[in-house]
Amino acid sequence: MANKSKYSCDVEKIVLIYFCGSFCIGRKRPKYIEDKISKHPRSEYLNMHLYHVLQIDIDLNDVRKEFFETDKMGSYNIIARTTLEYVSTMPLPVKIRKTFDRDLFVNDLREFFVSIGCDV
Repeated sequence: MANKSKYSCDVEKIVLIYFCGSFCIGRKRPKYIEDKISKHPRSEYLNMHLYHVLQIDIDLNDVRKEFFETDKMGSYNIIARTTLEYVSTMPLPVKIRKTFDRDLFVNDLREFFVSIGCDV
């Protein structure tokens, strides 16, 4: 998955953020950032330039109890299943909807999870 641009010429970085807990609320839809400078309130040296980033928030709250009651490999399996399920059906941002190869992305994610021993 090192070459993210193979999924879309408009995506250089894909960020998966996992949320679990009542105090954490993720976005319902993925967010595409075409070009933005995120300014740090205390130092201009800590500003971040975000360019062609696809941010995907994955909510683990529905499986929170099961996630914390299982062993390490069981947790990996829960993360793998939840991620693949969400990414397979998520609505893509309009700017990349026509160019993003969802099937290739899902297959690469599946291969990654299988390579670490997940049952998907």
